[in-house]
Amino acid sequence: MKISEIPFGARAFVLLWVFLALFPPTREIFRASGLLITEAEGGFGLPLSRVESLERRFPNTPVLLAWKVERAIYRESRPAKRAALLRQLDDLSARFPHDMALRAQRLRLSLVYPLFLETRDGLPLRPAPRQTHTLDAAGLRAAVRAAIEGEKREPDNAFWPLMEAIFRFALGQKEAAIAALQRTARCARYADYTNSTARARIEWLEQHQNLLWEEKLAVFHSTAYPHYSPIRNATKAATSETVRARKVENHARALEIGAAILGTNHLLRQNSGTLIEAMMSEANARQSLEKLFALRPPVERPLPSGSWEWIDPTIHGRSLARAWDDYARQNRRPDLVSRADFVARPSINVQVSEFIHTDSWAQFGLPAPWGRLAVDAPWFFLSIASLCWGGAGLWLTGLALSRGAAREAQNVPTRGQVALCANFSLWALAGAFAVFFASQPWESFNVSNAIRGGNFALLSAQYLAAIGGIWLLPVALTTWKRRRRWVGVAPRAAVAGADKPSSHGSRATAWLVFLLFALVAASNGRGLWDGTPFQAPFSLAVAVAALVVALSLEIVRFRRLGRALGPRFRLETVAEASVPEPRLARLMRWCLWATCFAFLLVALSGALKNLLWPDTLLFGALSLAAFGGALRWELQGARRASFLFALRLSCRSAGVLSLLWTVILLGLALGLWPLRAQLNAQLERRMKVGEIAWMKEQIALQRTNYPQKS
Repeated sequence: MKISEIPFGARAFVLLWVFLALFPPTREIFRASGLLITEAEGGFGLPLSRVESLERRFPNTPVLLAWKVERAIYRESRPAKRAALLRQLDDLSARFPHDMALRAQRLRLSLVYPLFLETRDGLPLRPAPRQTHTLDAAGLRAAVRAAIEGEKREPDNAFWPLMEAIFRFALGQKEAAIAALQRTARCARYADYTNSTARARIEWLEQHQNLLWEEKLAVFHSTAYPHYSPIRNATKAATSETVRARKVENHARALEIGAAILGTNHLLRQNSGTLIEAMMSEANARQSLEKLFALRPPVERPLPSGSWEWIDPTIHGRSLARAWDDYARQNRRPDLVSRADFVARPSINVQVSEFIHTDSWAQFGLPAPWGRLAVDAPWFFLSIASLCWGGAGLWLTGLALSRGAAREAQNVPTRGQVALCANFSLWALAGAFAVFFASQPWESFNVSNAIRGGNFALLSAQYLAAIGGIWLLPVALTTWKRRRRWVGVAPRAAVAGADKPSSHGSRATAWLVFLLFALVAASNGRGLWDGTPFQAPFSLAVAVAALVVALSLEIVRFRRLGRALGPRFRLETVAEASVPEPRLARLMRWCLWATCFAFLLVALSGALKNLLWPDTLLFGALSLAAFGGALRWELQGARRASFLFALRLSCRSAGVLSLLWTVILLGLALGLWPLRAQLNAQLERRMKVGEIAWMKEQIALQRTNYPQKS
C-alpha cells in the first residue's frame, strides 16, 4: 500500500503520537503513568530491578549500601541474620565515621521489630510475641553501645540518649533508662536524621537520573519511622515509674521523672521534622500527665441537630499544666514550674487536621481544578491514551471488516452523521470524566494501590461499560432515526376549565417553602441552626410536608388541564427493503452480542486483576467466538443494511474521537507542565524546611488565597 493510499486520519494519528512520544511534557507524564502499573518491590518507591541495577553500578556508595541493608532488614525475620545485617551497618559507620545519619539509621533499624518494655513488677506492657520478632540481649547491648558512641560525637543531640533509654528499658535497667531520659531533656536539639536520609537518597538519585515528582514523593514517603512506637512505649514505662513513686509519696523522684518526660517531649515537639512526630510528642506529654493526676479529657456529645457539642481543646491542656504547676509548688520545686506550659497551648492537631483534610493539590499550593489534574495527571493521561488507542484500533478493525462489504449509498454514513456522533461522545465523555474527578477523592498513588487491589477489576468493568455505552448510544440513535421521521399533529382543543390564576400563588408558595426548608435541612449538622426552630427534625418535616402539598397541587392541575394542550408528534417508519426477521432469530442475535460483551468485560477485568493467563485467554477466546457468530448472523440476517451502516458509523466516530482526544492530550500536557514544575519546587521546599514549617507556610498561603474557606 502506498503512503498516499493510507487515510489522512491514520497518518495524522501516527504523527501526533510520534510527537507525543518525543515531547518532554507528555513523555514525563507517561513515564509517571508507568509508576501506576509498576510494582515498587524495592520498598522505597522505586522498582526492585531499578534499585538493584543502581547497586551494581555503584557498589561502594554509602547511601546505596545502607539502602540495601535496610531493605534486607525489613524482609528478614531470623534473629541471627538480622543481627548480621545490623553489624554490616556498624561496619559501614566505622568506614564513614563522620556520617551521623548512618549511625542514626542503625539505631532506627534496630527497632523495626517491636520491643516490649517492662513497666511494673517485671510484667511487659503487652503479651510478648514470638522470640523471633524481638532483639536478644546481645543485640540490645550492641544498640546501647551504638547510642553511647553517638552521644559522644553529638552531646547536644537528644536522639542518642533517647535511644539509649529505650534499649535500657528493654534490658530491664530502669534506673539507667531514667538517667538517659533525664539527659535527653537537658539537650539543646533533637535530630533523628530521617528527613536528611530521604533528602540524601533523592539528591544522589538526581545526580544519575532525572526523577519525576511522583518518584521523589515515593522515595520521600518510603522513609520509615520505626522508632516512634518505642518512644511512646518508653514514655509509658517512665510514666509508670512516676505514678509508682507518687503512690509511695516519693514526690522528689516523681517530679524528676515527670520533668524528664515533659522536657523530652517538649524538645521533640520543638524540633520535630514530621507531623506524626509532633502529634506524638504532644500526646505523650498529655497522656503522662493524665496518668499522673488521674485526669480524663472531656468527651463531646451529639446534639439533636446532628452536630457535635464544641469543647475548647485548650481547656484540658490548661488543667493538666495547672495540676503539674501546683504539684511542683507543693513539693518546693519552683524550678520545675511551667515545664508543662506547652501542653496548655493550642495543639498542633488543630493545624494538622485543617491541613490534612484539604486536597493534596491544595497542600502543594495549586488551585482547583487544574491542581487536581496536575496531581492525578499520570492516571488521567493513561485513561485518555487508552481511549485514543482503543478508538484507533476500533476504526482499523471496522475498516478491515467492512472493506469487502458492498458500499451502497444507504450503508455509508455521511460526514454530518459521523461528526454528530463524535461530538456527542466527546462532550459526554468529558462530562463523565469531570463528574468522576469531582466525586472521587483519589490521588495518583491511591489509584496505584487500587490497581493492585481486587476491587479495581470490578470498577474497570463498570467504567468500560459506561464508556462503551456513551460511544454506542449516538450510533444506535442515528441508526434508528435514519429510517424514521417525526410528523406533526395539530393540537387538540383546550380542555374546559383552564388553569385558574388563583392556583399559581398556592403552587409557587408550596414549592418555595419546600426549597427553603430543604436547604435548611441539608445544612443541619454543622452547628448553624443549633438551638433554633430550624434545626432537625423540624426543618425536614416541614420540607416533606411542603413537597406533598406541592405535588398534590400539580396533580390536580394536570388532571384539570389534560394531557395534550401543546403540539403533538407521530413517529412514521420509512419503507425499507428488508426481509422480516423471526422473533427467535432476533433473540439469538441479541444473546450472541450480550455474550460477546459479557465475556469481553470478564477478560479485561481479569487482566487488570492479574488473573492467571489461561483464564484470561479463555474468556477472551469465548468473547471472540461469540463476536464472530454475531457478526456472521448480522451480515446474513434481515437487517444487514442497518448493521453495516451502524458498523461504519461507530468505527468512523471512534477514529474521529481518537484524533480529538490526542489533540486534547497534547493541550493538557502543555497546560499542566508549569503546574508539575511547581509541585517539584514545593516538594523540595518541604524536604528543606521540614513538614511542620512547610505546613504552616501552606496554611498561611491557603488563608491568603482562599479567605472565605478558612
